[in-house]
Amino acid sequence: MYVCKGGTVSGFREAVLCRVCDRDDSAAAPVIALYEEDGSFPADKLDVFGPLAEVWVENRRNRVCQFNGGFL
Repeated sequence: MYVCKGGTVSGFREAVLCRVCDRDDSAAAPVIALYEEDGSFPADKLDVFGPLAEVWVENRRNRVCQFNGGFL
């Protein structure tokens, strides 16, 4: 759900987690830190992935869009 110009826009959107683009995002950084340098994900860290991913998804879900007259 997005809130733009006082109205609500419902729907789905895709969210990509980027090791470079999102490294300064406080919700994304802990998830990114779990990955190895080569981009693989170590199986022994799977137990902490779920809670961290949930925080990141909620952060993305609740982000207010910056609508400037263009497309959402």
